[in-house]
Amino acid sequence: MQFRSILTLIAVAASALWGSTGTVLAQEPRSDERTDALVLEMHQAFRRDDTRRLTQLLPQVRGHVLEPWAAYWELR
Repeated sequence: MQFRSILTLIAVAASALWGSTGTVLAQEPRSDERTDALVLEMHQAFRRDDTRRLTQLLPQVRGHVLEPWAAYWELR
């Protein structure tokens, strides 16, 4: 589960960065086990080049701290 640890570190760093810039987010970032698992599933779909699955999962990770990465994977 090393990848999960890296995701957690990135999420914490992103939260700290957003907090320090004073940027007001329209929606509070969320990170729970369900959405974390969906982000991990998106990463696996990205590695498999499964664009259909990425498109299906993206709406489910809205508001997650790592949503920008998920959107990048879906666009790429």
